Amino acid sequence: MGQQYIGAIIKEFRKRKNLTQDDLCIGDLDTVTISRIENGHTMPQLGVIKQIFARLGMRTPMNLIPVTDEEFEKYILQKNIEESEREQSDFLELLEQFKDNPVGMDAFDWQFYYSYKALCLEKGQCDKDELLNLYLSAIKETLPSFSMDANFKKRNYYTPNELLCIYKIACLMLNTQNRKQAYKLFQFLYDYMQCENIDEDEKDKYFAVVILNICKCKEESGNFESVLQLSEQGINFLIEKDILDKLTDLLYIKAKMEIILGRSESSLKSLRPMFIILKYQKEQGQIDEICNELKNKYNYILPDWITA
Repeated sequence: MGQQYIGAIIKEFRKRKNLTQDDLCIGDLDTVTISRIENGHTMPQLGVIKQIFARLGMRTPMNLIPVTDEEFEKYILQKNIEESEREQSDFLELLEQFKDNPVGMDAFDWQFYYSYKALCLEKGQCDKDELLNLYLSAIKETLPSFSMDANFKKRNYYTPNELLCIYKIACLMLNTQNRKQAYKLFQFLYDYMQCENIDEDEKDKYFAVVILNICKCKEESGNFESVLQLSEQGINFLIEKDILDKLTDLLYIKAKMEIILGRSESSLKSLRPMFIILKYQKEQGQIDEICNELKNKYNYILPDWITA
């Protein structure tokens, strides 16, 4: 019974996401096997099922899958790690238990291990190169052709963990002054966020911050008109989604571009709501910093009413 239900679930959600059977293939998994699974003719091992459901952006329905006690213990350990708020040392210990489990590790398990180890180390003092290497190890488990200049074989769908790794790599590249490569990765993410296959939760998480980082890259190259248009797109997206995070950053970028382009009056329409939000958040220090930057860098004196 579980075999037939699993196949039906995979087939239904693959079609909902407009994916082909080829999009679900990884490693030795081919379209013939996917077809047999979807039609209920075979029940693959747990690791294969996890890979397929990861491609679909779904949690593995453990209640429908016959698993051994060891496999179930490994699954529960992974869930505990995902939801853990423990101290760094305890968190890393859980990860090592996961890695050393008797069931073994597949590509998605290794990706989970590397990425969550990096996320854990980010919370403390950690070498940027070490973080970059961990995220690179993670993404190459399921995307072997990945390259930091975004010159890799593209797919129609990426799992949430793959998106996390690519985003983190782009941010690390940006912070280490490899802006050209960072820009290409952010541009890849920007393009993917606008395709039909993207999960809405993932788009809500990344779209605005990806736009923000592209704006920073383009601003340095002097492409001010393009930055203005991108910032407006990000602002409209956040307002439509009723998301406050990063809204003030994009409003400020938009205002700066309008000042640079000689549209000072328009900039006030961006600055006013930005200052209202910052005042609500009690970010007086950030307000003072913005006022000083506008005055010293752009020779722009704000009217008193704008920050009142």
